[in-house]
Amino acid sequence: MATTLSRADDYRALVEKLRDVYPAVESRLVSTSVAIAADCARHVGCTPTEEIVERLAVEYLRARVATQATLPAARPRHQLHRPTRTGTPGEACRRGA
Repeated sequence: MATTLSRADDYRALVEKLRDVYPAVESRLVSTSVAIAADCARHVGCTPTEEIVERLAVEYLRARVATQATLPAARPRHQLHRPTRTGTPGEACRRGA
């Protein structure tokens, strides 16, 4: 029977196991996904057993790894384009924009 995960110390073995399975994922993301999975299980009324938390965390990590190559690299905040506001909304309508 699966054990109930109630404290952060109980997650340590599961986090280490998932870090070995997903070495390309940051270790912080692995531990965060396990904590989120436990919270999700509690939120829907399930007892966060090791099996349930592992399944939820694996689904999240699998999706993350699958989309990681397709996502563009993050740009530094200072390089993000902020559109400048010119005129009022009424002027834009009159110009036909």
